[in-house]
Amino acid sequence: MRSRIGRRGALALVAAAVLLAGCSPGDGGPGDGGSADGASVPSPDALLSALVTPDDLGGDWGVLGSPGVISPDSSYAPGVLPVVCGEAGSGSTAEPAWQAEVTLLAVQADSDPGQPAQLVEYLAGVDPAEVATTFEAARDEMERCFGEQTDPGTGYAVRVVEPMGVPAVGDDRIGVLVKGAGIDAGTGDASTFVSHLALVRSGAVLIAVSVVEQGYVADYAGDIPVNLTEDEFAALVTAAVGKV
Repeated sequence: MRSRIGRRGALALVAAAVLLAGCSPGDGGPGDGGSADGASVPSPDALLSALVTPDDLGGDWGVLGSPGVISPDSSYAPGVLPVVCGEAGSGSTAEPAWQAEVTLLAVQADSDPGQPAQLVEYLAGVDPAEVATTFEAARDEMERCFGEQTDPGTGYAVRVVEPMGVPAVGDDRIGVLVKGAGIDAGTGDASTFVSHLALVRSGAVLIAVSVVEQGYVADYAGDIPVNLTEDEFAALVTAAVGKV
């Protein structure tokens, strides 16, 4: 895969991840949302201001479009379950009602011909009495999709979903790694994607952070390359959750 994430900013964030990952939800660190019982539901505008920015990630990212509030009556339906479960996740009742989002692109050198990695963050404010069960429903749906899948209609012949470690931020969390490849039957070459996804519950807020890598593999032999390390992804998640 030829797309690369800027290493300087990512490595700087790893140090922050190491420091913050050891903080439990009650330690008062940036990921501390307090208990759901004592939390209040933030407004959509407050969620908008809590979205991660390139400055939070060391400057190796740029904004794709403008951060936005998702209207409850919008026909646009963002989601994390389709990322994990494919078509089976589309329209799932376990999908949280996301209210704010931002998309960032990794900054690349002009000489890099690959597609830049893309980071998407969703935020949702949830009634404190319901936030734990809302998180659990989405988490359980993700866990049901672990394993190798067929994903009709997407063009990907191979699709593998597996658990992934995430930093100890927020009150609860799950990490998922999705790898897929669409294979050219004539040449054996493959277009690939890798999705790193974290879903975090922090107080009355649900936070989803997804980083997608896309690339191309000549003479595909079954391996789907993953460029972003678990530590680098943990640093991105730590920075995002720390804003909430």
